[in-house]
Amino acid sequence: MDFVIKSDYDKKTVKDFLKSNINISRNMLIVLKNKSDGITVNGNRVTVRFVLSEGDVLSLNHENIDELNQDKSFVAENQSLLNLLNIVYEDDFIIAVNKPPNMPSHPSINHFDDTLANLVVTYFRNNNIKSFYRAVNRLDKNTSGIVLVAKDKIMSARLNDMMKRGEIKKTYIAVLNGNIENLPADEHSSSLREIGGVYEYNPENKTGRIIAPIRREHASIIKRVCAVDGDYAETEFKVLKYNNKASVLEVYPKTGRTHQIRLHFCAIGLPLLGEDLYCENNINQDYIIKRHALHAYCLEFNHPENNKKINISCELPEDMSGIINRV
Repeated sequence: MDFVIKSDYDKKTVKDFLKSNINISRNMLIVLKNKSDGITVNGNRVTVRFVLSEGDVLSLNHENIDELNQDKSFVAENQSLLNLLNIVYEDDFIIAVNKPPNMPSHPSINHFDDTLANLVVTYFRNNNIKSFYRAVNRLDKNTSGIVLVAKDKIMSARLNDMMKRGEIKKTYIAVLNGNIENLPADEHSSSLREIGGVYEYNPENKTGRIIAPIRREHASIIKRVCAVDGDYAETEFKVLKYNNKASVLEVYPKTGRTHQIRLHFCAIGLPLLGEDLYCENNINQDYIIKRHALHAYCLEFNHPENNKKINISCELPEDMSGIINRV
């Protein structure tokens, strides 16, 4: 959980900021204070007495720690939200849920008790499951689809190692603003080569790939950018259907950089429908959607416990399925 300090909190302490902006319990604060990286400013460990300056990045490292899930304030007021929890797979070691669009995965300054983490932890508590929220993959607030959660530390470590090695195949459904068949491949290949990137598309089998390195945009904790000094990022795709206004794709990210799919399709001039962070004036009057059109559709992997082949898929939300049916 990262916060850029605004002028209102210049010369104020970390404690002042937390007290005014976050509904943080005493127990949770104790946990963060005792972790070596629980509370940091600009990457350096600090105490709650640290005096902030405008532009500082304050970070609370609470994700996937057991103590957060034991905090009663994290769970108590979320019972009414459980009807939003759509479990698509569960066994003794893992659970997979279909996250709805416009729901944050983790708590933040404006979303402390209405996130996917809250829902999963509440489900565990209500069903006497002695487990915590340890997400293996993470989705943006506006991205819908499968989130895989490990139920114990060992399974979390094993699945995260598999993810790093590319042993968990991820399939997304994306809708692009425009006809990919009309994209001049040579032109975009040339511009991508300037940053060490590649764009390839085979119109015969409708498959292609985008390679473009990605790094954090300077002076931002949210935005990323395709740049020559970024980390290697590769995305493969297959075109399912298209018309003159939009294209529907299966997308297979080979790496897991933040905002990778969104950035890569912006880089070739065909942003996702509804993409408003990286592409200005990205409006399609024929297919209007109030978020970027991206859905984590399927995960495939061998179960670390028994090597059984696991294939988990989930339904598209109505905002995307309605558009896809009209393309």
